[in-house]
Amino acid sequence: MQKKCFSAMVLIVLLAGSSVSCSKENDPHINGFANLPSVISWDEGGYVEMFSYDENNNCILYETIDGAYKSSVVISYEMGKISRVEKTDTEGGNTYRQNDSYRYEEDLILRFTEGKAFPDSIYADSLGRIQEMVYGNSATRYEFIYDTQGNVVRRVSSSPYETTVYDFLYDENPGIFSFISLPQWALFVITGGYVHSVSNIIELREFSSGDSYIENYHYTYDNTSGLPRSYEFQTNDGEEHTVSIQYIKAK
Repeated sequence: MQKKCFSAMVLIVLLAGSSVSCSKENDPHINGFANLPSVISWDEGGYVEMFSYDENNNCILYETIDGAYKSSVVISYEMGKISRVEKTDTEGGNTYRQNDSYRYEEDLILRFTEGKAFPDSIYADSLGRIQEMVYGNSATRYEFIYDTQGNVVRRVSSSPYETTVYDFLYDENPGIFSFISLPQWALFVITGGYVHSVSNIIELREFSSGDSYIENYHYTYDNTSGLPRSYEFQTNDGEEHTVSIQYIKAK
């Protein structure tokens, strides 16, 4: 099991489009500032996420380490689109593998997982922003609402048993994943939750079955790029977390 809770998915569940368009003033090559996230470390290494890229800045490997638990996700491309994702999880001497392939039908992306009878349905707009995801032939789904800047301001998770609503507020700085080339739907699916790219979440409100709570996030930014170098937040049960981000230069 991954240690990361949903708020950890400030992931960031922190991309928009097959690539993120950049204005001149936000061009990732201006001033040579580092712009692709390479290591996201929780609580001084208690939980670590790592991103690797090819010569075209495509994300080809996503890894996580949480004590004895390790996960490796290899991403393959064809004609500029994700074609296959191979995930390997290991813990306590046990290994679990999941192989996914993708088929594109206009705004519908079908994810076929080996051993599953029905594909997952991912609906995305022309910029690659996920609108809805339905798991197999079940009634379990995610729905997303965006602001005019392209940030996810609401995510609704629903199943036959419960509906949970997440509302987000953002800062005005470039997001951790502003310049990554993965389409936003893929970032969400592959990492298991990162959903925003344009800016950074500063407040999360969760509503579920009559309960609600609020989490606030406080960032330290790089003076040159404006990108977050770290952020802190406290969960509803009082747990405090510090997350640091390392970047590499886009080629």
